[in-house]
Amino acid sequence: MKKIYFVICLVCASFILHSQCSSTYTSTQVTCFNACNGTITVNPITGIPPFTYLWVPGGQTTQVVTGLCAGNYIVNCIAANGCYSTLNITITQPAQITTTVTTIPASCNICCDGSASAVTSGGFPPYVYNWFPSGNPLATEIGLCPGTYSFSVTDANGCVVGSPLINIGNSVGVQEQSEIINFSIFPNPVFEFIVLETSFQSTKDASIIISNVLGQIIYVNTLQSVINNNNKIDISTYQNGIYFVQILTKTGSAVKQFLKK
Repeated sequence: MKKIYFVICLVCASFILHSQCSSTYTSTQVTCFNACNGTITVNPITGIPPFTYLWVPGGQTTQVVTGLCAGNYIVNCIAANGCYSTLNITITQPAQITTTVTTIPASCNICCDGSASAVTSGGFPPYVYNWFPSGNPLATEIGLCPGTYSFSVTDANGCVVGSPLINIGNSVGVQEQSEIINFSIFPNPVFEFIVLETSFQSTKDASIIISNVLGQIIYVNTLQSVINNNNKIDISTYQNGIYFVQILTKTGSAVKQFLKK
């Protein structure tokens, strides 16, 4: 009788160690393309606590994992009585936000009747625009003089994408030369200071305006009666990212971008 009793216990133990528990999960998906802010929480249904967890990939051993990029994840949940469950979970991300821009040139070099229109896809609509330098939140910017413009797009999840520089020319056969004959930024990329070099055809009053990709103006300086000018600007406190520098006169403007690291 003792021998039979011993065999039965081994069979029961083997059954417990290899039996299946059940569990579910909740998850939040990645909000922006190429972001890593997804989460997964495992919710055991059967089995005796405490539970241990093993995640692949990553090797985490917690019930909740955060900071997840888009991809496939596997978690093994093992109960104190030896039963286990395995979950296969997919974290998704929205499509990349992309924009296409069509432009209509100004009718002359001093006319301000050009326009630019953006069409956006990806992310989660609706989209909010922020044109630089006007701050217009719509997809179409009108009343544009010849010059360089840009905008940012923010989707419903708060994901922000900046546009490349958009040039509005004029439709006359021979384009008149711009008042600004030199506009350069160095170094670029930059860590602490940028130097702006500007040259004009004649003495001008001008403004230097720096804005971020959201169109927020973070620096303004007025230049009076200048032809050639160098400005050294401390940007050491700026957050890393892309910024736009606009040189603005009464009759025109030019915009360039730099990268703060």
